Amino acid sequence: MYSLRTDDDIFDMINYKYTVAILILSSTITATKQFDDDRIECWNRANFNKAYIEYTNQICYVSSTYYVEQNKSIPRDPNDR
Repeated sequence: MYSLRTDDDIFDMINYKYTVAILILSSTITATKQFDDDRIECWNRANFNKAYIEYTNQICYVSSTYYVEQNKSIPRDPNDR
């Protein structure tokens, strides 16, 4: 017959009861950040309205973006980019 274990202390109970819940909560929070509206903010022109900015950010997120170091300037020629 099954008997209850009595050699667990409070730290063991915390480990096997709450660790799984904390890991699931953390992974859920991390996964939902991917679908958040502010996942990336690309450079936009000053005269863009809100709809253009949202569209630009979505395109920037799914298309090929590139990294430019802070101490370097962006090349004007698109072929050099």
